[in-house]
Amino acid sequence: MNVELHHEAMVELEAAVDWYDDRRPGLGLEFELEIDAAMDRIEELPRAWPHWPGDDDFRVVRVHRFPYHLPYHIDGDRAVVMAIAHDKRRRGYWHERSATP
Repeated sequence: MNVELHHEAMVELEAAVDWYDDRRPGLGLEFELEIDAAMDRIEELPRAWPHWPGDDDFRVVRVHRFPYHLPYHIDGDRAVVMAIAHDKRRRGYWHERSATP
């Protein structure tokens, strides 16, 4: 399965990497590697991760070491990561986004 980042998720990823690098040089790279690992888990087993609560159109995978999760939508042979979402901020805000990356 091909895993793609929604364009707004890419903006969120870049902002979070910068934020972590401002806290400690290299931490942004560590965060980015954990995002990549989470996307690899989606690619390997796209239907293994739980559905978003109350919405069977989306699934979610947790990011290790960081308080983030990746909500995603399966569309044929691709999965679109809708957001790089912080666990404590604006729950479900990404629902308004189109599933087109």
